[in-house]
Amino acid sequence: MTLRPFLSLPRLNTGRILLTEGVRCFVNDDPKMLLTEMFNYIGDVSVKIQQYNVNKYMSLLQKIINAHGLTGMEVPGANSDKKYASFFDFHRSLGFGKQRSDYGKLKQQLDQVPVFGFNSGRYDINLIKKDLFAVIGTDNVKSVIKNPSYMCIATSDMKMLDITNYVPAGTSYDKYLTTYLGSFPYEVHHRRSMSKADYYPT
Repeated sequence: MTLRPFLSLPRLNTGRILLTEGVRCFVNDDPKMLLTEMFNYIGDVSVKIQQYNVNKYMSLLQKIINAHGLTGMEVPGANSDKKYASFFDFHRSLGFGKQRSDYGKLKQQLDQVPVFGFNSGRYDINLIKKDLFAVIGTDNVKSVIKNPSYMCIATSDMKMLDITNYVPAGTSYDKYLTTYLGSFPYEVHHRRSMSKADYYPT
């Protein structure tokens, strides 16, 4: 299995920022060891993405805490005077309560890092299903199955998606990788209302 992690950002020119210098390829005769190595790597990259997300939305998260407290969240050691090295460390220590608070909903969006596969729901997942759940665990696992394939398998830290469910039918892997993704003019959108000319340049 080959992974090239990147962080998608809504910027006019950059589009995405690579988190590594190269492609990471995993080869192992033992499927369970292959998955263990792969998901350890995904976990390491996920922490970087989560740190970016929490830093980006820290002011919003703090406003939610100031307005509502941490209602609905599980706060380990809430009665202790534990000090955290950073807001990110505090954020990671929080668990989800039984009811979903505003903070909990946002935490889920910030913490679940997408992991894309191409036609993985039909083939890859079914080949590794036996070992997959032994490696990622079964706590907080949610899946969406559209017969005969998996559309999504999600944990609290990641969301594995089969991208073929979200592209036109018949799209090849090569076509998917080489398709121009375009860019949304965020700078124009934030400065003023967009006109028809912004969408349809002459």
